[in-house]
Amino acid sequence: GIALTNASSVSLRETRTLNNAGVATWSGAGSFGNDTGAVFNNLMGATFSIQTSGDFFGGTINNAGTLTKVSGGGDGITRAIRFLAPATVTITADRRSRGPYGLAHGRSGRPGRNVLVRQLEELELPGKTTLTAEPGDIILIETPGGGGWGSPR
Repeated sequence: GIALTNASSVSLRETRTLNNAGVATWSGAGSFGNDTGAVFNNLMGATFSIQTSGDFFGGTINNAGTLTKVSGGGDGITRAIRFLAPATVTITADRRSRGPYGLAHGRSGRPGRNVLVRQLEELELPGKTTLTAEPGDIILIETPGGGGWGSPR
């Protein structure tokens, strides 16, 4: 398998291509930043497990396998996934109608959102859904923000 574990940034340079045919795991506190033209391919039957709230920027991720996101929180993050080919997409997300509650009089966090952007039109998606994405579609996944601690001042 491939382990992208880091406290700073991991990058694919120039026009390099990384093909994952097994299991790839991205964890740690850092980002995954690729040069323009760099490509990460998650091949058919492969799994890419994202276990960080780090940022991905530059380059391209092509996903023909399984992509899972098992981390997030805090202020929440937004992931944008653009589809180059038809794909079946399943989203299983919580906290879409109400954000995480705060403790000790802290405020609740912001609820998350799932949005399908198709031909420049936005369609709000439920927390748990399966759909067929078309080439050019973009799915935005906004994770909920964490609930606060203590009375806001």
